[in-house]
Amino acid sequence: MKKLFTLFGLVLLLAAGCTESETEEVNSNKIDTTGMPPIEKPVEVKKPEKKEVVETTERVEIGLNTEDKSFLEFAEVIDLGVNFKTLKEKIPSIKGIRPEGNMDELAAQGLTETSITSQLMGKTASLEFNFKNDSLYSFYYLVSEQDTEKGDRLYKGIRTYYLEKWGEGKRIPVEEDNRYSKSYYWELGNNRYGVMTYNLNTGNISWGVQNTKP
Repeated sequence: MKKLFTLFGLVLLLAAGCTESETEEVNSNKIDTTGMPPIEKPVEVKKPEKKEVVETTERVEIGLNTEDKSFLEFAEVIDLGVNFKTLKEKIPSIKGIRPEGNMDELAAQGLTETSITSQLMGKTASLEFNFKNDSLYSFYYLVSEQDTEKGDRLYKGIRTYYLEKWGEGKRIPVEEDNRYSKSYYWELGNNRYGVMTYNLNTGNISWGVQNTKP
Protein backbone atom coordinates (compact mmCIF):
# COMPACT_ATOMS: atom_id res chain seq x y z
CA MET A 1 0.00 0.00 0.00
CA LYS A 2 2.83 2.39 0.80
CA LYS A 3 4.34 1.77 -2.61
CA LEU A 4 0.97 2.53 -4.20
CA PHE A 5 0.79 5.93 -2.50
CA THR A 6 4.35 6.68 -3.48
CA LEU A 7 3.64 5.87 -7.12
CA PHE A 8 0.48 7.97 -7.08
CA GLY A 9 2.39 10.92 -5.61
CA LEU A 10 5.03 10.63 -8.30
CA VAL A 11 2.33 10.81 -11.00
CA LEU A 12 0.84 13.98 -9.47
CA LEU A 13 4.29 15.56 -9.24
CA LEU A 14 5.01 14.88 -12.90
CA ALA A 15 1.60 16.24 -13.94
CA ALA A 16 2.16 19.45 -11.97
CA GLY A 17 5.56 19.85 -13.55
CA CYS A 18 4.14 19.52 -17.07
CA THR A 19 1.40 22.04 -16.36
CA GLU A 20 3.88 24.56 -15.00
CA SER A 21 6.15 24.00 -18.01
CA GLU A 22 3.28 24.54 -20.46
CA THR A 23 2.20 27.68 -18.62
CA GLU A 24 5.71 29.09 -18.82
CA GLU A 25 5.85 28.33 -22.55
CA VAL A 26 2.50 30.11 -23.19
CA ASN A 27 3.59 33.09 -21.11
CA SER A 28 6.88 33.30 -23.03
CA ASN A 29 4.92 33.61 -26.30
CA LYS A 30 2.81 36.54 -25.08
CA ILE A 31 3.54 39.99 -26.56
CA ASP A 32 4.54 42.57 -24.01
CA THR A 33 2.01 45.39 -24.45
CA THR A 34 3.36 47.48 -21.57
CA GLY A 35 3.49 51.14 -22.60
CA MET A 36 1.74 50.55 -25.94
CA PRO A 37 -1.26 52.82 -26.73
CA PRO A 38 -4.66 51.14 -26.64
CA ILE A 39 -5.99 49.89 -29.97
CA GLU A 40 -8.79 52.17 -31.16
CA LYS A 41 -11.70 50.80 -33.10
CA PRO A 42 -12.08 52.33 -36.58
CA VAL A 43 -14.73 55.04 -36.67
CA GLU A 44 -17.41 54.50 -39.31
CA VAL A 45 -17.73 57.60 -41.45
CA LYS A 46 -21.23 58.13 -42.77
CA LYS A 47 -21.67 59.97 -46.04
CA PRO A 48 -23.89 63.04 -45.67
CA GLU A 49 -27.32 62.59 -47.18
CA LYS A 50 -28.32 64.84 -50.05
CA LYS A 51 -31.06 67.13 -48.87
CA GLU A 52 -33.29 69.58 -50.61
CA VAL A 53 -31.91 73.04 -50.04
CA VAL A 54 -34.20 76.02 -49.62
CA GLU A 55 -32.36 79.02 -50.94
CA THR A 56 -33.03 82.71 -51.20
CA THR A 57 -32.37 83.41 -54.85
CA GLU A 58 -31.01 86.48 -56.51
CA ARG A 59 -33.62 88.66 -58.21
CA VAL A 60 -32.70 89.92 -61.67
CA GLU A 61 -35.00 92.22 -63.62
CA ILE A 62 -34.64 91.76 -67.39
CA GLY A 63 -37.29 94.21 -68.62
CA LEU A 64 -40.07 91.84 -69.67
CA ASN A 65 -42.68 93.62 -71.74
CA THR A 66 -46.43 92.93 -71.82
CA GLU A 67 -46.14 90.38 -74.65
CA ASP A 68 -43.33 88.53 -72.83
CA LYS A 69 -45.35 88.32 -69.62
CA SER A 70 -48.46 87.17 -71.50
CA PHE A 71 -46.46 84.27 -72.93
CA LEU A 72 -45.01 83.36 -69.53
CA GLU A 73 -48.43 83.44 -67.87
CA PHE A 74 -49.48 80.21 -69.60
CA ALA A 75 -47.56 78.43 -66.83
CA GLU A 76 -50.05 79.87 -64.36
CA VAL A 77 -53.40 79.57 -66.15
CA ILE A 78 -53.21 76.22 -67.93
CA ASP A 79 -54.64 73.32 -65.94
CA LEU A 80 -53.00 69.92 -66.01
CA GLY A 81 -55.40 67.15 -66.96
CA VAL A 82 -57.20 69.06 -69.73
CA ASN A 83 -57.56 67.37 -73.12
CA PHE A 84 -56.27 68.65 -76.45
CA LYS A 85 -59.64 70.05 -77.54
CA THR A 86 -59.95 72.18 -74.38
CA LEU A 87 -56.37 73.41 -74.77
CA LYS A 88 -57.00 74.33 -78.39
CA GLU A 89 -60.00 76.41 -77.33
CA LYS A 90 -57.83 78.35 -74.86
CA ILE A 91 -54.88 78.74 -77.24
CA PRO A 92 -56.11 78.68 -80.85
CA SER A 93 -52.58 79.19 -82.20
CA ILE A 94 -51.30 75.79 -81.05
CA LYS A 95 -50.46 73.25 -83.73
CA GLY A 96 -52.23 69.95 -84.29
CA ILE A 97 -51.63 66.96 -82.07
CA ARG A 98 -48.78 64.60 -83.06
CA PRO A 99 -46.95 61.57 -81.64
CA GLU A 100 -44.54 62.52 -78.87
CA GLY A 101 -41.09 62.92 -80.38
CA ASN A 102 -42.71 62.11 -83.73
CA MET A 103 -42.45 58.45 -82.75
CA ASP A 104 -45.39 56.19 -83.59
CA GLU A 105 -44.28 53.75 -80.87
CA LEU A 106 -44.92 56.43 -78.25
CA ALA A 107 -48.23 57.37 -79.80
CA ALA A 108 -49.26 53.72 -79.46
CA GLN A 109 -48.64 54.14 -75.72
CA GLY A 110 -50.97 57.15 -75.66
CA LEU A 111 -48.17 59.75 -75.63
CA THR A 112 -48.76 62.79 -77.83
CA GLU A 113 -47.71 66.44 -77.96
CA THR A 114 -48.38 69.81 -79.51
CA SER A 115 -46.57 73.16 -79.42
CA ILE A 116 -46.53 76.87 -80.21
CA THR A 117 -43.70 79.35 -80.74
CA SER A 118 -43.45 83.00 -79.73
CA GLN A 119 -40.97 85.77 -79.14
CA LEU A 120 -39.49 86.20 -75.68
CA MET A 121 -37.03 89.00 -75.06
CA GLY A 122 -36.47 89.17 -78.82
CA LYS A 123 -35.64 85.46 -79.02
CA THR A 124 -37.69 82.61 -80.47
CA ALA A 125 -39.12 80.47 -77.70
CA SER A 126 -41.21 77.31 -77.94
CA LEU A 127 -43.88 75.95 -75.63
CA GLU A 128 -44.57 72.21 -75.83
CA PHE A 129 -47.58 70.44 -74.29
CA ASN A 130 -47.38 66.74 -73.43
CA PHE A 131 -50.39 64.41 -73.20
CA LYS A 132 -50.94 60.86 -72.03
CA ASN A 133 -54.20 59.35 -73.22
CA ASP A 134 -55.35 62.88 -74.16
CA SER A 135 -54.71 64.22 -70.65
CA LEU A 136 -52.17 67.04 -70.26
CA TYR A 137 -49.46 65.96 -67.80
CA SER A 138 -46.73 68.56 -68.46
CA PHE A 139 -45.78 71.54 -70.58
CA TYR A 140 -42.40 73.19 -71.07
CA TYR A 141 -40.96 76.38 -72.47
CA LEU A 142 -37.59 76.35 -74.20
CA VAL A 143 -35.30 79.21 -75.20
CA SER A 144 -31.61 79.10 -76.07
CA GLU A 145 -28.77 81.55 -75.41
CA GLN A 146 -25.22 80.53 -76.36
CA ASP A 147 -23.53 83.42 -74.56
CA THR A 148 -23.01 82.12 -71.01
CA GLU A 149 -23.21 85.52 -69.33
CA LYS A 150 -26.39 86.46 -71.19
CA GLY A 151 -27.83 83.00 -70.62
CA ASP A 152 -27.26 83.17 -66.87
CA ARG A 153 -28.94 86.56 -66.71
CA LEU A 154 -31.88 85.34 -68.80
CA TYR A 155 -32.27 82.28 -66.57
CA LYS A 156 -32.28 84.41 -63.43
CA GLY A 157 -34.60 86.96 -64.98
CA ILE A 158 -37.23 84.39 -65.99
CA ARG A 159 -36.91 82.70 -62.61
CA THR A 160 -37.42 86.08 -60.93
CA TYR A 161 -40.76 86.40 -62.74
CA TYR A 162 -41.96 83.12 -61.20
CA LEU A 163 -40.40 83.82 -57.82
CA GLU A 164 -42.67 86.84 -57.61
CA LYS A 165 -45.67 84.71 -58.64
CA TRP A 166 -44.94 81.46 -56.80
CA GLY A 167 -42.58 82.49 -54.01
CA GLU A 168 -39.33 80.81 -53.01
CA GLY A 169 -38.75 77.29 -54.27
CA LYS A 170 -36.03 74.71 -53.83
CA ARG A 171 -32.78 74.03 -55.60
CA ILE A 172 -32.55 70.55 -57.08
CA PRO A 173 -29.23 69.00 -55.94
CA VAL A 174 -26.97 67.84 -58.79
CA GLU A 175 -23.93 65.60 -58.77
CA GLU A 176 -20.85 67.21 -57.23
CA ASP A 177 -18.94 67.04 -60.52
CA ASN A 178 -21.82 68.54 -62.51
CA ARG A 179 -21.02 72.22 -62.87
CA TYR A 180 -22.92 72.69 -66.09
CA SER A 181 -26.53 72.51 -64.98
CA LYS A 182 -28.76 74.51 -62.65
CA SER A 183 -32.21 73.34 -61.60
CA TYR A 184 -34.91 74.81 -59.40
CA TYR A 185 -38.49 73.86 -58.60
CA TRP A 186 -41.64 74.98 -56.83
CA GLU A 187 -44.38 72.96 -55.16
CA LEU A 188 -47.57 74.53 -56.48
CA GLY A 189 -50.12 72.20 -54.87
CA ASN A 190 -52.68 69.86 -56.46
CA ASN A 191 -49.89 67.68 -57.91
CA ARG A 192 -48.40 70.61 -59.82
CA TYR A 193 -44.69 71.34 -59.76
CA GLY A 194 -42.93 74.22 -61.48
CA VAL A 195 -39.48 73.20 -62.72
CA MET A 196 -36.70 75.26 -64.29
CA THR A 197 -33.33 74.12 -65.68
CA TYR A 198 -30.40 75.90 -67.30
CA ASN A 199 -27.90 73.75 -69.22
CA LEU A 200 -24.71 75.76 -69.66
CA ASN A 201 -23.30 73.31 -72.22
CA THR A 202 -26.16 73.67 -74.69
CA GLY A 203 -27.35 77.14 -73.66
CA ASN A 204 -30.88 75.77 -73.30
CA ILE A 205 -33.13 77.24 -70.64
CA SER A 206 -36.30 75.22 -70.04
CA TRP A 207 -39.10 75.67 -67.55
CA GLY A 208 -42.68 74.60 -67.10
CA VAL A 209 -45.17 72.62 -65.05
CA GLN A 210 -45.54 68.88 -64.52
CA ASN A 211 -47.57 66.53 -62.35
CA THR A 212 -44.63 64.63 -60.82
CA LYS A 213 -42.15 65.85 -58.22
CA PRO A 214 -38.66 66.30 -59.72
